[in-house]
Amino acid sequence: MNENDYRMQYPLWNVAAILGLSLITIPLFSAFNHYLSSEEYGFEIVIEGWMVLLFILGILISVVTIILWTIATRKAKRESSRINLMSVYPPELNENDEGMSYITHEGLRKVYAFYSLALPVLVCIFFLIPNNYFTKLNVMLVVLGLALVQNVIYYLSTRHLMKEEI
Repeated sequence: MNENDYRMQYPLWNVAAILGLSLITIPLFSAFNHYLSSEEYGFEIVIEGWMVLLFILGILISVVTIILWTIATRKAKRESSRINLMSVYPPELNENDEGMSYITHEGLRKVYAFYSLALPVLVCIFFLIPNNYFTKLNVMLVVLGLALVQNVIYYLSTRHLMKEEI
């Protein structure tokens, strides 16, 4: 097993996709300003230069990620018949050998430990934040941030264990 193995690179593809989605999400949610008064409810769209640049950068990162991911997945499919592109399970859970199962288990255990700590802390923080600061953008950024950290933790732990195994 080497670092060029598709199962090893899979979390990095997720990280790139999350970064692209984040750069698209920030300008979209920042552009809409909602207002509510006793007489009316409405919203306005305010587009600034930095929003357009972030949005275009996010689209470019997403398109490049999709193209490169498709190429890498097709290459991995040719090299290994165990990878099913239409599977419901991510590649890290479809393990046939005991060594990789152990590495996957350890990586997922660290991710579970992260979530068992992060979710209660986030709930406490959200209870302390006033309601007017609790926007869709904040929620989306927190969810995308959790997904980003999850994939980085999984990648680093499996990479560390793979280097020990080799």
